[in-house]
Amino acid sequence: MRSPLVPGMFFGFASHFATYFGVFGYDAGNPWAACICVVAVNALGPVFAYLSVRLTFPVSSGKDAVARSGEGPGEAAAGPDPV
Repeated sequence: MRSPLVPGMFFGFASHFATYFGVFGYDAGNPWAACICVVAVNALGPVFAYLSVRLTFPVSSGKDAVARSGEGPGEAAAGPDPV
């Protein structure tokens, strides 16, 4: 039986391994400092991923739809002009 925690444990170990041996963080070479940095980075990662998508794409409104259609606010979308 496979545990649902395996992917999380893998990413946690891989992050800790890379942080410790890559001498990143505020106290390079300290395994406890690497652990604190990894917990902070893995906790803030999904927040920044959500914000990057949320803040990147524009939100359309009613004015945008009218401007893209080429019609003015008072013009009807009728067929060809009667002669």
